[in-house]
Amino acid sequence: MSWMFSIVVVTAKKTLHSRIPMQTQGAKRRRWSDDERHLLLSTFADDLANKTMPSAKRISEIAHSLPLRTIPQIRAQLSNYICGKIRVD
Repeated sequence: MSWMFSIVVVTAKKTLHSRIPMQTQGAKRRRWSDDERHLLLSTFADDLANKTMPSAKRISEIAHSLPLRTIPQIRAQLSNYICGKIRVD
């Protein structure tokens, strides 16, 4: 007498939500307003002209003037200006 065993492996299907960190679920991207852009460009005009990233201390000082923006958001925006991803008009 021969016995046949069949093994069924059930794997859970990964959904898109399981790959997204909890902090970013439901987060909406907020565009930079003209006032925010003007403040950023006027404050860091010399740094943008020289294509150098301002110090963390200077970035944190302006962060108080932009209450809806975090320091990483400000740093990323400045980096985009320096790299040329965003034109300075």
